[in-house]
Order: sequence, then C-alpha cells, then structure tokens
Amino acid sequence: MLLDFPFGAESLIIQGGQGAAFNHHYLVPSQKHALDIIRLINGKQYQGDRTSLSAYPSYGAEVLSPADAQVVKVVKGF
Repeated sequence: MLLDFPFGAESLIIQGGQGAAFNHHYLVPSQKHALDIIRLINGKQYQGDRTSLSAYPSYGAEVLSPADAQVVKVVKGF
C-alpha cells in the first residue's frame, strides 16, 4: 500500500523503521509501527525560536489522512 504524507507538503520521517536503532517506538508493542513525521519548510524543521511551538511548521497544520480510512475517534489537545 502506498501512503501519502499527512501534511501535503515537504515532510520527513524522524522516527520509524524496523528496529530500535531507527525507531524509539519499536520496543513498545502498541507503537511498534508508529512513525514520527514532521513538516519541513525550505528543508528546515523549525524557524526562529525552537522553544516556541509556533516555530514548527507542523504545529497547527491541517493533517491529512495518508490512506482511505474512517475516523473512529478524535482527541482534542494533542
């Protein structure tokens, strides 16, 4: 199955893969196949003050489904 990135923009997987060396989620059974994907702007992960959430292009961005699916639960605040 081919998946699209969830931001519809330049993105990067920063945690993901088949082993703990590439994916800190790998040793947690419920997170084993999780990916941490960030949105980039001009190849950069953040612009300005890296301690501010608004410096990260992913913050507040619309997240698109990477595949056809049905939303079964939405949790606000994450």
